[in-house]
Amino acid sequence: MKSKKRGKSKLNNNQVWTIFGVVLVLSLIVIFFLSPYIHLSGSAVQTVSHIKAGDELFFEVKVDGVKDITVTFSKDVKDIMIVTEPVDKVGWDFKGIIYSMFKISSQDADKISKLVLTLKIKEQELYNSGLAKYDVRAYLNRQELETTFETQEGDYFYYKVKSSGFGDYVIGKAEVAKIPVKEVPPVIEPSKAAPVPEVPKAVEPAPEQPAPLAGKASEQETQSRGIFPEVADFFRKLFS
Repeated sequence: MKSKKRGKSKLNNNQVWTIFGVVLVLSLIVIFFLSPYIHLSGSAVQTVSHIKAGDELFFEVKVDGVKDITVTFSKDVKDIMIVTEPVDKVGWDFKGIIYSMFKISSQDADKISKLVLTLKIKEQELYNSGLAKYDVRAYLNRQELETTFETQEGDYFYYKVKSSGFGDYVIGKAEVAKIPVKEVPPVIEPSKAAPVPEVPKAVEPAPEQPAPLAGKASEQETQSRGIFPEVADFFRKLFS
């Protein structure tokens, strides 16, 4: 009795490449959605499938002095992505000493109410940039953020930064704007010269009384002599 030989099934090239492609796509999906965070070209990408309002999410970053970030959600979100990436230039004019610049962005930024950043900066790198330990400040879109020195561990300084938004961040120290000083004119004291004497006003002479008429003058003279001289003159003329 002859035994039957079984033929071996062989996969063609198309089937092999199809299987390889499916495995590759599934691997990328697993890495992207199940990994707590991934780094792409110096950037940190945090993904979350679902989180409720009021919950906090902590994740490590390690980008340009930022060690980790804790975000607080104001709304329920699904399939959220938070990206932290270094930048060469921010979208606003910063004047001062810069230690690092980076950008934090998310398609669901309006559903996040608060961010707390932990900075981890090496002591020598900080001094090389021209900053001192207590000079470090964080800025977001022109606004200075609350930055607190926490502790020093070995060669590293740790800081906490409280923020409420996304956008371009700067770690450094802004230049203090110089306030122009108004010049006060000198006070001139009045001179102590001798007082000027007052010039007396000229006294106008009293107007002269007009001279009396001749008739009136004799009448006044007669009145001054009285009646008796007139009577004497009458009798003198009568007996002469």
